[in-house]
Amino acid sequence: MVVVSIIMIMAALAIPNMIRGRITANEAMAVASSRSLYNACMLYSSKNEVFPDSMAYLTIPESNPPYIEEKLANAIDSAHTKNGYWFEYVVSGDKDAFTVNARPRNDLAGKRRFFFNEDGLIHYSENGSDATVDSPVIN
Repeated sequence: MVVVSIIMIMAALAIPNMIRGRITANEAMAVASSRSLYNACMLYSSKNEVFPDSMAYLTIPESNPPYIEEKLANAIDSAHTKNGYWFEYVVSGDKDAFTVNARPRNDLAGKRRFFFNEDGLIHYSENGSDATVDSPVIN
């Protein structure tokens, strides 16, 4: 009985740290994926003179070789994520501007939300609402 109590105390101390570690890793991957997606959009634009209609245009079969990996291109809703985050890509009507919001699937996947557009600055929000151009910028 004493051994079980000790194990339960150790688990109670370790599990929150493991969850925080996973959230931190997911958020770091969301920032890295945002940078990859931004670079892909800029490369696509330099070749095609417009931004892509959707993230699907950045991977096979629309682009060969692909600008981004298929898992990132398919992370378009909470059921399809990359490292716990999904990405909403919106291109302007004349395809000369775009915005991307990166959102965690749930609170266990991440706490921060991210936003970027064609200026390349990644903004974040920690209050549960989407980040905007007025939100703090990641250094």
